Amino acid sequence: MKYVNRTIENDEENTLHCERLSNLILQRELIEAKKLLLNFNEYPNEVKYELSMAIFPYVSLVCMGYEEINGIDDEDLKNIIKNMRTSLKLFSDQKITKALKIINELRMKYLECVNGDLVNTFDLGVYFINGNPYLNTYQVQLYFSLKYASKKKLEYHFGKELMLISENITNFIMEKSRTFDYSDDICKYYYHNYKIKNFELDSIDFKSEELTKNNEINNSQIIMLFMIYCQLNFLYHVLPIFLNTDASLFYRIKYIIYLNVRKVLLQFVVIYDNISNHKIVIDIINANRICNELRNNIFHYNVKLEKMKLKKLFESKCNISLKSIIDIFSNELDTLVDSDLYEFEGYIKEVIIKIMQDSNQKN
Repeated sequence: MKYVNRTIENDEENTLHCERLSNLILQRELIEAKKLLLNFNEYPNEVKYELSMAIFPYVSLVCMGYEEINGIDDEDLKNIIKNMRTSLKLFSDQKITKALKIINELRMKYLECVNGDLVNTFDLGVYFINGNPYLNTYQVQLYFSLKYASKKKLEYHFGKELMLISENITNFIMEKSRTFDYSDDICKYYYHNYKIKNFELDSIDFKSEELTKNNEINNSQIIMLFMIYCQLNFLYHVLPIFLNTDASLFYRIKYIIYLNVRKVLLQFVVIYDNISNHKIVIDIINANRICNELRNNIFHYNVKLEKMKLKKLFESKCNISLKSIIDIFSNELDTLVDSDLYEFEGYIKEVIIKIMQDSNQKN
């Protein structure tokens, strides 16, 4: 993507440059999403079924970007992708209690389905890749507005609907990227030179109620913590299989997950203060590295930047992407975010181990 060699003289000029930036980044990420989907479609259907529940909510971000800038006529598709983005933003919103309330409502709905016997019911379905949990059924319910909790019930009721949603999003991205993807030969080259990765998938149903035994936090809090742990594993173990780690879309997903994890951990650092890297995590959270201006540009494709930052971006003569915007705020930010995510992951692992140990003490 080319940079725009123009000076910014007034507010109207600033707006025009922001619109230009928005379109360039959207075009770039639509092409990246297309490449991701071409790679994804190389795998067998049974593999695609499981992974699609984790991948398509993030791919839908690009569709939502198109809706923000150009609009989408298909109301059904629009509603689906709006709900997905809302669910992805849920943990980074100002009121985390809203997320806890929704998780609890999902549990209560499932409780009705099993006649109140949640103690003896496997309500938490977990999906693994190479032994790492990257998705669970409560996440799937949030992403797709469902009411099924266990893996077995989810697969029975949701199989055909998931296939239809995946097809609609795929067709939309393929169609819209074709509008300006004049380098289709590059996509074909990328596709034909993609090497299938070997990985092992597995899934297990758990009783989430058992995890609350002898613990200081309630069931919904435990599920929320496990959700962000799954998001981290998705970032590390699933997404790089299909998308280059230097892609603009990869950065967008990474920073959304970062914001989610940071916000959720605010609830846990007060309770679990005996974790080995507790002080480091506290310092990271207090640093609040991502300001509201950058956060808005991560969650939305309508770029809004102060005049000086916009001028600095154009003067840098860099390829336009979300990463180039991130670097305008701080060229050290991405290194810090990677380091922070490493510390977050270590803290969450240790907390989960402690929760498991505490819940087994009475057994």
